[in-house]
Amino acid sequence: TLTTSALAVGTHSITATYVGGVNFLPGTPAAISQVVNTAPTTTTVSSTPSPSVYGQSVTFTAVLNSAAGVGTATGSVKFMDGATSLGSSAVVVGGGYATLSVPNTTYPAALMAGTHSITAVYTSGDVNFTGSTSPVYAQVVNKASVSTTLTSSLNPSLSGQSVTFTAQVSVLAPGSGTPSGTVSFMDGTTTISTGTLNSAGWTILTTSALGTGTHSITAVYSGDANFAANTSSALSQTVN
Repeated sequence: TLTTSALAVGTHSITATYVGGVNFLPGTPAAISQVVNTAPTTTTVSSTPSPSVYGQSVTFTAVLNSAAGVGTATGSVKFMDGATSLGSSAVVVGGGYATLSVPNTTYPAALMAGTHSITAVYTSGDVNFTGSTSPVYAQVVNKASVSTTLTSSLNPSLSGQSVTFTAQVSVLAPGSGTPSGTVSFMDGTTTISTGTLNSAGWTILTTSALGTGTHSITAVYSGDANFAANTSSALSQTVN
């Protein structure tokens, strides 16, 4: 007998040649056709970190397994977010897995806040293994946290004097990106004005309408699709 797992995919013409012995002549029987089909595979996908926040780099890992239990697949894996391709990565030689980090050159944008349906599609490229698609993996991306700071151009100021308040909304690690949306400038519980953040993440309010006394000014960021709402610490503005 001979046991082997080294036969390549295809049809093999197998013969067994008896070399003969002291009492028996050599002999070769008719060939048999041994058909070797491609081995089915299963693919699973996971991520680190999970969940993540907007702007954070996420690494997806696809693991390939042979249904036959032997051999290691080669080729490449395409990572999909629903119908959107995040990019492809080669299977690590001898490792049976492939990784892809997002953002990347193929998909430079961060994953939007929400739940993403991620699949890993093994596209084969290997003559010995068939392709397969992983079950859907839910990647939850939470809104990134921010910090809102408020400054005054003149404090204390005089009654009737113009004062400029600047609200800056900054993203906290591990998130990244530039927040959008609006900031409401509050005097206690009263809204003085509302401004829209610019591309640098800040907005200003210039006013000369503050009455004499001490005002507790805050900047309330409304949040947007990818960044959480936030309120600054109170700034005590004295108007003499």
